[in-house]
Amino acid sequence: MTSRFTLTGAVLCGLLPLFAALGCSNSGMESQVSGVVRLDGQPVGPGTVVFIRIEGGGNPADGAIQIDGKYFLKTSRDVGLHPGKYKASVVILDQPPVKVGERSMTPAKLVSPKKYSDAETSGLEYEVKSGKNTIDIELSSK
Repeated sequence: MTSRFTLTGAVLCGLLPLFAALGCSNSGMESQVSGVVRLDGQPVGPGTVVFIRIEGGGNPADGAIQIDGKYFLKTSRDVGLHPGKYKASVVILDQPPVKVGERSMTPAKLVSPKKYSDAETSGLEYEVKSGKNTIDIELSSK
C-alpha cells in the first residue's frame, strides 16, 4: 500500500512542473505580431525590428527579420506582446557571406536608412490589437 502512494506521489510531483508551466503559459501577451519589412517596396533582411510600448512601459518586443523580410515579435522569452500603441525601430544589415566555420572580420554595413534605427526618429508607429496582427513595415530610402 505504501508503494502505491509513493508511486502516485512521485507521478504527481513529476507532473507539477508541467501543470505549473501550463498555468503560466498565458503570460498576458495576448497579441501576436508578424509581417514583412520592405525597403522601397522590396522585401529586405536580415535585421532586427523592435516595438517599444508608448504607454504602460514594459519590456520592448523584438524579432529577427529573415532574408525574405518576414518577422515575428516576442517579448523577452514570451511569444507575443501586450495590445497598445507602439513605436518601432528597424535595423537591416548587409553582412558579406562567410564560409562555414569561418568568422567574418568585416563590419556589417547598415542597409536601412539611419533614421529607422531609433524608435524616436523612425516615424514608425503601430496599434497592436488583441489576437493576431499582421503589420507590414514600409521603409523608404528617400
